[in-house]
Amino acid sequence: MQDAIDACVIGIVETFAEQGHSGSSAAYVIGILDKVLRFEPVTPLTGEDDEWVVHAYDDECYAQNKRCGRVFKRRNGQAYDIEAVVFRDPDGFCWTGADSRRDVTFPYTPATEIVDRPAS
Repeated sequence: MQDAIDACVIGIVETFAEQGHSGSSAAYVIGILDKVLRFEPVTPLTGEDDEWVVHAYDDECYAQNKRCGRVFKRRNGQAYDIEAVVFRDPDGFCWTGADSRRDVTFPYTPATEIVDRPAS
């Protein structure tokens, strides 16, 4: 398994190197690639109807954004980001929960606030 992963990474690096980027274009491409590989949108979410997959699980989790899976919509139309806040414990462990949700307005560029929790 590790050999296959190593080969994939080497292939990506070789392709990137063959493209001949300068320092500034390399940084630009890396920034976009980082977002894409994390399944994050490159441009702001619009909230338009074609951006949503309707699940209709309940009134709270009615639809999920196709471009950013961490953004959901309630049946009443209000969207929210389930990873808007990430809590970090003193040992570095990070987690999300119900308190991580924040309502959003469109256009929306997903962002995460890190909240350091005090030692207990």
